[in-house]
Amino acid sequence: MIKYIQIAIAIISITITSISFADGHDSSEVIGDYDFGKTIADTAMRRGCLGCHSIDKFKGSSANQIMDRIIASWHVSGFTEEDIKDLSVYLSVEANKS
Repeated sequence: MIKYIQIAIAIISITITSISFADGHDSSEVIGDYDFGKTIADTAMRRGCLGCHSIDKFKGSSANQIMDRIIASWHVSGFTEEDIKDLSVYLSVEANKS
């Protein structure tokens, strides 16, 4: 009986830890493909999406902060999570170039 309780506690602990890491993507840096993010931005701007904001709007923002803003926007309704990461990395790099 005690062994089952220990197993249950371990499973619950792992689940809670996994959920907190998945929820807090701010705790780790967004990893994305800069080149594909550029492709997404170029394509989206030709359709009018993302063209509503100057790249300067993202100046001083990290990829994590940009990703949070993009996720909250209706502009990304057709994007996958990987697309959003790629786009966030691209916008962060471009906005923060000296």
